[in-house]
Amino acid sequence: MLCRSWALPSVIKGLCTHCGLCVEVCPNHGIHLDDDGPVFDERELCDACGSCEDVCPTGAIVTVFEIARPDCNDTSTGGQDER
Repeated sequence: MLCRSWALPSVIKGLCTHCGLCVEVCPNHGIHLDDDGPVFDERELCDACGSCEDVCPTGAIVTVFEIARPDCNDTSTGGQDER
């Protein structure tokens, strides 16, 4: 089992038009808009699917790659990858 770790998407505020498409397309309802644009404030709701980045017409949302690690809660391996 893997524990997933990733950064939340970044927003280039100057490019955001506040169209709200990112909010509509997020499958986990993890985005809301404020005066500065999209806000990703709950890491647990973001699964880094990239839908928000794909739908953004101006390229204001940038997602980063996913890093897969051994299960963070698995103490049997001491957090080490079994190879």
